[in-house]
Amino acid sequence: MPGKTVSSHFDEDLVSLLEDVSKADGHAPSRIVSTGARTFLSMSPPARRVAIRMEGAATQGERDFLARFVSRAALLAYQAILEERNLDRIRETERHEGTNTALCSEEDIEAEAARLCSM
Repeated sequence: MPGKTVSSHFDEDLVSLLEDVSKADGHAPSRIVSTGARTFLSMSPPARRVAIRMEGAATQGERDFLARFVSRAALLAYQAILEERNLDRIRETERHEGTNTALCSEEDIEAEAARLCSM
């Protein structure tokens, strides 16, 4: 994707973390940085202000808590997106075929009912 190169100054710890994550996840450091920037810049202004304030004024434990909290929220949002996509496919299949399909066995229905009742 064509774009503009933007310089940034990372301390040694951040560079090391970026390199470690890049190797572990198999993505180029530039892709990780651009994804992180896009995600951060897409957040609401109050959320960005809090993150910036915490980067400068919070303890490491508080920053770790923020990272875990944001991580959980991202995973929950992704789960909801995937569930919604899957529901759309099931609805589309049912519309065309009119009855339960191989996608929904009795075991699948029972498992989904148990999951919904546990919420």
